[in-house]
Amino acid sequence: MIVSCRKNNPFTFKEITYKDIIDFKNWWPSSYKKTASSIPKPGDTTQAFTVSKYRQFVYDSSSPGYVTTYEYIDGFISYTFKLLKQNKPSPPLPEIRAYQEPVPINHKKITDIKKVMKYINGETLEFYYHVTSWKQSYANGDPAD
Repeated sequence: MIVSCRKNNPFTFKEITYKDIIDFKNWWPSSYKKTASSIPKPGDTTQAFTVSKYRQFVYDSSSPGYVTTYEYIDGFISYTFKLLKQNKPSPPLPEIRAYQEPVPINHKKITDIKKVMKYINGETLEFYYHVTSWKQSYANGDPAD
């Protein structure tokens, strides 16, 4: 994740761990709409809020809960959506973590990683040795190795 960007020292990076993942899945439904239509403009039809359709999203803190979208960056046509359920300030971000411990990796993925490790060297190989030591999951009745 890029934390900040400046002209002299361009980027500050932070390595993300499971402790940094916030539980948005259970937080957002109480305050935000699951589906939204654009605020109608004269002569325009309403649009469904489809994240993959738009390339630019503009949020203005003076209008909490609203987002203006563009199909192209700096495009001419825009649509504004009200995503917040009620006319109230945006709720505070959640503080509850999504995961209390590292998430196990499917044992089949670990097996695949081990197969390609013979083609990797250096620092990258150290990373993959570390990954293959993580806790594994055995879903769907897969037998443990």
